Amino acid sequence: MKCSGTRFQSSIRVVAVVFSLAVIVSVSGCARGGGSNVGGSPRVSASGKVDLDGKPVAAGLILFISKTTGNLVTIPISNGTYKVKASDGPNPGENAVTIVGKDSPNGKQEWKWTTKATVSDKDYVGDFPVKSSDTEKVVEAPKGD
Repeated sequence: MKCSGTRFQSSIRVVAVVFSLAVIVSVSGCARGGGSNVGGSPRVSASGKVDLDGKPVAAGLILFISKTTGNLVTIPISNGTYKVKASDGPNPGENAVTIVGKDSPNGKQEWKWTTKATVSDKDYVGDFPVKSSDTEKVVEAPKGD
């Protein structure tokens, strides 16, 4: 059935966009090396829960983009939780946060939601209760012939 291939292609496109953004940020010099003080910018561990209408998000990604450094951090969401160590974590300060979620690990419905978060200079713990009425459906890119 063609529908399941479309879901898979849509998922691949979301991952490809996130990966492309990470490469652009890295190449532009915003993210250098490893460790918890990348390019002179400290990083912290991050963890928390992501719920959609009170239910754990089955699968997805949470992206932190630092307003100060421009660093992009992508963290997988599984069974409503996310966790990353400091060496791969977000920068302290104001961050734009985008969550891309699915209704199940192999789900058909993809959505995104954007907010802001202030990341402290200690370990960041942040829960994101999302309402489906506040989300946007992830639109699949048109296919070329």
